[in-house]
Amino acid sequence: MMERDTVVPAMAAAYEAAQGDLAARMLAALHAAQGEGGDIRGMQSAALAIVSGDPQALGFRRSVYDLRVDEAEAPLDELDRLVRLRRAQRINFQASPLLTEQRERALELWAAARALAPELEEMAFWQALRLADELDDVAAGAAILNEMLQRVDRRAQWIDLIRRLQDCGLIERPGAGDELIAALDE
Repeated sequence: MMERDTVVPAMAAAYEAAQGDLAARMLAALHAAQGEGGDIRGMQSAALAIVSGDPQALGFRRSVYDLRVDEAEAPLDELDRLVRLRRAQRINFQASPLLTEQRERALELWAAARALAPELEEMAFWQALRLADELDDVAAGAAILNEMLQRVDRRAQWIDLIRRLQDCGLIERPGAGDELIAALDE
């Protein structure tokens, strides 16, 4: 159902020339296909599914990317955005277990994840909270949270969430939430 017979060769060339992980190469192939006309019916959806090659990975941990955009005006553009967000989340998750043993590396990865997807406010929020609560590093947590709060309209709601999490015991270190709030820029 391809518009032209040049679609598949263009996909192959783009895939082979692309840099980055499998998702980046697959997206390059999809863009090349669209550049050659793609599906004769037009473009209305885009999807990307990549699973881990690790046979020990189970359930959702096996899925690296499982993204789909249906009935969209620009589905490939939206898929690009979703892959970028998922990549940032994967970097974030990769950093978390390193935080106690390889703190500087974990912080570098967290910063890379935030830079890749600054609109993922919740990622910065939980990074900041973890630093303040688990590692008693309120200053580092406040720096991350301040950066995020400068870009959003819901500052009061995020601060209220810290208080609520502290009140219900989800912030384990006593007073960590209050310390984090006190350390934030006005």
